[in-house]
Amino acid sequence: MLTNFAIDLQKGRRAEELVLEVFSTLSLDYDFKDVAALKELYYCGDLMAVNKETKKATYIEVKNDSRIADTGNVLCEEEVYYKKYDYYGRGNMSSNCDIFVVVSEQDSRIYVIDFKVLKDIYKKLGTYKEIRHTEQTTYCYLLELGRIKQFGGLIAVIDTNDLAVAA
Repeated sequence: MLTNFAIDLQKGRRAEELVLEVFSTLSLDYDFKDVAALKELYYCGDLMAVNKETKKATYIEVKNDSRIADTGNVLCEEEVYYKKYDYYGRGNMSSNCDIFVVVSEQDSRIYVIDFKVLKDIYKKLGTYKEIRHTEQTTYCYLLELGRIKQFGGLIAVIDTNDLAVAA
């Protein structure tokens, strides 16, 4: 996986740019800003949405998932072990974001999830997995989109084919 890190990073950036463009197009009540490169906001999210009236900030974590179209599962990372460095890194469930967005380029959809609901149910209802790759091991829970929806956590599913955005 680390060998493919540059490719994965590029896919992640592409997903962030797509979400930024789509959300900016769909909502006139918020100003959206890319904050992914700001170290002080690293665990807050990749994007920040500021309500134009109240000035309240909402943080959005964006993930690009190539498997969600096939599995219907959201990958909830607890931790990632990097073998080469003998290092454990915190996973995406350590975020302090408000909204968790999963982009599926495969089926041209953006899944918008309430992160508080996701955190409340991912261990209780998800299936624990240890995903081993050559260079890393991911410790995670797989949580079905249907379960997230059942508990009120699926805010929206946006079909990007229906929008006039540059994907």
